[in-house]
Amino acid sequence: MPFGRTGGLLVVAVAMVVAITVPAQGQDGADHLDPDFIGSIDQAVVHGTITPPGARMLDFDSERIAYDDLVYGYRDLTADELTTTYFKDGRFGVVEDPIASYRPRQDVLVVRDEWGVPHIYGDTDEAAAFGAGYAGAEDRLPVMEALRALGRAEAFELLGDNASWLADAEIVRLYGYTDAEFQQMLDRMPALYGQEGQDLVDLLDAEAAGINHFVLQAQQGQVPLPIGLADLIPPNEIAPWSAKDIVAVVSIVRALFGADGGGELATAARWLDLVDTYGEQPGRDVYEDFRNRLNDDGPMHTLDERFSFNLPAVDGPTAGNAMGFGPGDPGLQGLLEELGSVLPTSAGAAAADLQALHDASAVDWDALVLDLGPGGTVDLSRGAQASMSNFLAVGPSRAEGGLPILLGGPQAGYLAPQILVENVLHSPTIHAAGAGFAGLSLVVIGRNERAAWTATAGGSDMIDTYVEVLCDPDGGTVTEEEVHYLFDTDGDGEPECIPMDVRLHRETTTLPGGEVLPAIYVERTIHGPVAARGRLGDVAVAVSRKRSTYLKELDPGISILRMNRGVDTAEGFIDAFATGHNLATNWGFVSDDEVAYFHGGLFPYRPDTIHPDFPVWGTGAWEWQRAPEGSFDADAYYPATDHPHEIDPDRDYLVSWNNRQAPNWGEDDSGWGFSSVYRADLLEDQIIAEGEAGRLIDPVRLTQLMEHAGLSDLRGTHVLPLVMEVLDAAAAPSPRAQQMRDLLVAWMEPEEDYAWGALRRDADRDGAYEHEAAIAIIDAWWANLVETVFAPALGRPVTSVSRQGIHDAPGPIGSAFQGGFYGQVRTDLELVLGHDRASPTSQVYCGSDAVGVDGTLTACAQRLWASLDAIGTEVADAQGTEDPAAWSTDAQAERITFTFGAVPAQDIEVIESMHWVNRPTTQVLAQFGEPTPTPMPEPEPSGTDTTEPEGPTLPATGGGLALMGLIGVAVGAFGRRRRGRGSGQRSAHIAGEVAVRTSSVISGEP
Repeated sequence: MPFGRTGGLLVVAVAMVVAITVPAQGQDGADHLDPDFIGSIDQAVVHGTITPPGARMLDFDSERIAYDDLVYGYRDLTADELTTTYFKDGRFGVVEDPIASYRPRQDVLVVRDEWGVPHIYGDTDEAAAFGAGYAGAEDRLPVMEALRALGRAEAFELLGDNASWLADAEIVRLYGYTDAEFQQMLDRMPALYGQEGQDLVDLLDAEAAGINHFVLQAQQGQVPLPIGLADLIPPNEIAPWSAKDIVAVVSIVRALFGADGGGELATAARWLDLVDTYGEQPGRDVYEDFRNRLNDDGPMHTLDERFSFNLPAVDGPTAGNAMGFGPGDPGLQGLLEELGSVLPTSAGAAAADLQALHDASAVDWDALVLDLGPGGTVDLSRGAQASMSNFLAVGPSRAEGGLPILLGGPQAGYLAPQILVENVLHSPTIHAAGAGFAGLSLVVIGRNERAAWTATAGGSDMIDTYVEVLCDPDGGTVTEEEVHYLFDTDGDGEPECIPMDVRLHRETTTLPGGEVLPAIYVERTIHGPVAARGRLGDVAVAVSRKRSTYLKELDPGISILRMNRGVDTAEGFIDAFATGHNLATNWGFVSDDEVAYFHGGLFPYRPDTIHPDFPVWGTGAWEWQRAPEGSFDADAYYPATDHPHEIDPDRDYLVSWNNRQAPNWGEDDSGWGFSSVYRADLLEDQIIAEGEAGRLIDPVRLTQLMEHAGLSDLRGTHVLPLVMEVLDAAAAPSPRAQQMRDLLVAWMEPEEDYAWGALRRDADRDGAYEHEAAIAIIDAWWANLVETVFAPALGRPVTSVSRQGIHDAPGPIGSAFQGGFYGQVRTDLELVLGHDRASPTSQVYCGSDAVGVDGTLTACAQRLWASLDAIGTEVADAQGTEDPAAWSTDAQAERITFTFGAVPAQDIEVIESMHWVNRPTTQVLAQFGEPTPTPMPEPEPSGTDTTEPEGPTLPATGGGLALMGLIGVAVGAFGRRRRGRGSGQRSAHIAGEVAVRTSSVISGEP
């Protein structure tokens, strides 16, 4: 997706644009460069991809329209339309109707297909990486420069404003890597992973050379500069790229989005507040009711009970958990003696101190937004909401023809252009196609010759918060600014006062207007970067975060390299992601006869003497388990055999939408949302319903189920049916309330051939949702409904009890219904109705007036009716009519919008929005092999099966990948078309381009 340029976008001689086709073979006649040979090794029956807004900005609307049109066309979808209308055909072979073909150097060929996707052919693996670097710089150089600057915490050097200084300060606070540490991460690869590690480093070196080659040509005027680059940085001042810079880019993208946890301070504050309010045991009960560490009623990736992690061995905080100081006792030993009875003197005071520390140490996401001027915007501010991806896969017994099918991908935000880019790579050892991100040449989400894979954010706990007790080595008064802390370095049980690692990153700076920006320091303890300073009671403390993947940012590249090189068996897939993949990610895989799942990550062994929900004293007595002498890493981690994984599950399907991994795999301390309802239910329940109806699933049907789930309102599908059952236990308080209830029931009625209604869909494109009155009712009622269920018993708003948000509403970012109070409400209403639950709470809240006292069905029903009636009055006043059937919803406000920046007005048309849908921004649809008949299995929903399927033997390492960077480069759209196949509109754009490449560039000479 090249950035716009004055007079046109792409990079080719006009006379060559349409005429050149993919060359047959490389200089040595190698088969891996022969499109016919490449097509012959392709086992895909179906392979489609979609990444709106488009592969190139020239084609902005082509993929936006294809993505948007599926909202309206999925009901009548045909097999032919999959890869002619709604997805790009991603099968290997000759590129038909290429729009460009050129050689950055003699051993590399880049062919741009009609969508602008680069097909890169290299005589060697390194040549292909060189080509990917070159093409990536064509399409993304301004954002790559910004990412490199951010990764090195040098955005201020690039932009020189207050916002970039704040961004650098936040990156320093998160990790603050040095140039030597980037090199250390490169050196780690061959030292730990042998030849594969060296191969990865060689590919990164080659990619950097490709970037530099493009920059040199741009500096010499042989190719046009990407729009906005000169405004961002004078081209002749662009520093040469190296593999270390690519590591910096990888770290800024992936380190923000692959290790969860680190919220222990806020969780501890909430626990203490509840104990302070309700008393010790009732407070514990309320905490556990809303914590949702384990809820067996919700959907899971695997039902295997062998996998256990993050489960407390104690039932509350211990002496090792930093939960507060008593008044007048500043000494550490006095604190430990006091905490021997579990609780501090004042739970409420300690809660306030812990919350203040949490607020000071929390990531400032809003600081991670850079305005690149005409080059666009780099926006990491949605990192706090990075769990947006999904996949669904069906195995042979559920698939028509017996061939597994995979559909899914990352939800990386709607940005123009996307941070995610598509490449097709062909080299001696690599045949791969799919999505990666700027600055990494390999395909991260996609396919090889015989298999496909994708991922979702995993949410497992790999960050711990340590509270360091500050000290003065000279015995003086200790202040919050002290750079020494207590730690037991020799293991004798007596902490010593040792110095932090302190490094000046940037000196005090005065902006031209006179604003003074203070110096930025990198501060680290033995546990990691210092995130905040403050006090617990009378004691000065610092907060540091220990992340298991710190200084290991590049390790996931090993698994990605393996997949690019053709792993095509489930055991090979699991072995690949069990090796080095240290990001908390859920991976799905299909080949021609297998489906498989693996949860990547790097999971520490925490001491049994602390509770994992709460912060830990950093004095050295409560450290992670150490690795045996001679191990490459200092800490010990779970072997891959203990990661959740499964090959060919008995139920023969996989669903993933950031839901729980396994029955005994506890949610991280920041996450309270794995309740009895999760949005993955929208995928799983439909697959189960297909089996119960005796229907086998083909790629068309799987796509329909995905789109139907993406348009569904989770409240209407999985919560309101229970609400209606409760309402039946009492009379409606008014005719209007009854009418509101009836409108909701009509909205929930199942759609033809689908398990439910409750859609947010404008089927006739008139700008309004069908059943918009019912949608207006639930949108207005939901928060009040939740509080009506819980607040009377709690004596306070439920938002002050749980860390989980009430509702994740649909809107312009697309992703919705992540977490929310959907399962909490459903569980309580199940209990008040007398239904059994695998994971009940300690009491029935709805209809109750006190903690510890069960509510009744009649009281619950009456309160819900009263709540609905009261909301009816509010909506009637707001909409100006008493008739609920006349109420409306602003569907236009929920349309998905794109983040984009300034480009010359003559080069763009208005960038349009899309119908709201809860769907990945990059999506892969894949099926491989030859069809054969297969039987249908019995349905086995997530929360009921307790079998323990056999798993393969795995190597003992962890894993990770940068799932999504939510980075937007904002540039304009160049023309709007549907799916132009040699269309006159596309030809007009191309004909208007300036011939900027010399014949030496086309021929591959330097």
